Parts: sequence; structure tokens; C-alpha cells
Amino acid sequence: MDQARLVRAFLRLSMSHQHLEHAASGVASVVAKNAPPAVVTSLSLLGVPLQEWVYIATLLWIVYQFAMDVRKRIKDET
Repeated sequence: MDQARLVRAFLRLSMSHQHLEHAASGVASVVAKNAPPAVVTSLSLLGVPLQEWVYIATLLWIVYQFAMDVRKRIKDET
């Protein structure tokens, strides 16, 4: 009789552990799906939001490309 109780208790614990694992994997999945937008929304560097950094980086890239083109043209003329 005691053995049967132990087996039932073990099975209950085992099943509840499986449910916890399933719930944890579900939570992890939800967090993984929602993390990128949350990070992008809250990300700022030196008080400047990410969107503004994209504008700044784009502007710097255009200036760099322009400078490289001018440099190439000057080299080609000499």
C-alpha cells in the first residue's frame, strides 16, 4: 500500500514537472517573440532614440560615399 502511494505521488510530481516545463517553454517563446520590439522601443544611446541614430548613420554613410567618390575623381585626374 505504501509503495502504491509513493508511485502515485511520484507520478503526480512528474506530471506537474512536465506541466511546469511546458509552461516555461511557452513563456520563453512569448518573451523571445516580444523581446526585439521591446528592445528597439526602449533603446537609446546618449538620450538619442534609435530612429535618430539610423538617420545619423545614414547621413554619415552618404557623406563618406561622397568623399570617396571625390577622392577617386581627384586621383583619376592626376
